Amino acid sequence: MKPLKIIAFDYDGVIVDSFDHNIEIVNKTLTQLGHQRLATADDLRNLKKMTFTQLGLDLGVDPKLVNELELKTAQELINATGRVDCFPGMVDFFVNISKYHKLAIISNTTSEAIITLLTEKGIIDCFATIYGGDHPGSKAEKLEDLSFKLKTHTSEICMVGDALSDIQAGKDAGTRTMAVTWGFQSEELLATLQPDHIVRSIKDMNTTLTK
Repeated sequence: MKPLKIIAFDYDGVIVDSFDHNIEIVNKTLTQLGHQRLATADDLRNLKKMTFTQLGLDLGVDPKLVNELELKTAQELINATGRVDCFPGMVDFFVNISKYHKLAIISNTTSEAIITLLTEKGIIDCFATIYGGDHPGSKAEKLEDLSFKLKTHTSEICMVGDALSDIQAGKDAGTRTMAVTWGFQSEELLATLQPDHIVRSIKDMNTTLTK
């Protein structure tokens, strides 16, 4: 197996503790759009594709309004960036792991929100590339573009995520995959896609990625 060169991280649920925050923001938007049914924790945990568009469709939002739901929620998340924080130990983890590998973020959260928080935490320079939700293409396509941009094979990339859609994106792009259990979806659900690694703590993640 080729040595690992690049690690691509999802953002929400992997880097930042934003589960309750996301539910609050999307429900505010749903209310503004006049939709009666609001999202519950289980609605978010059971998403097959971790996007607000998919959540809206699952909740029965008019398909003509789901794009507006996505855009309004994304803007609200940018406005409220200061209300989320990294999981404890995550900043030190990135300072350390960036000594071993090139790092990237591939997320459905907008680049502006991601860059704002990473800059505030003083770790923006740890990352070679950030693909937010404002970048076109699926996560799998972004992984393929990342391999092209950084001149490496997808098999030398590991996609780290907390959702089924992250793991599936990695598999579709031909990368290695790592599921973290402290995010949006359960270890039991993540295990159904048989990721290459399942880690239960930041310490475990660091150990696995620096072997």
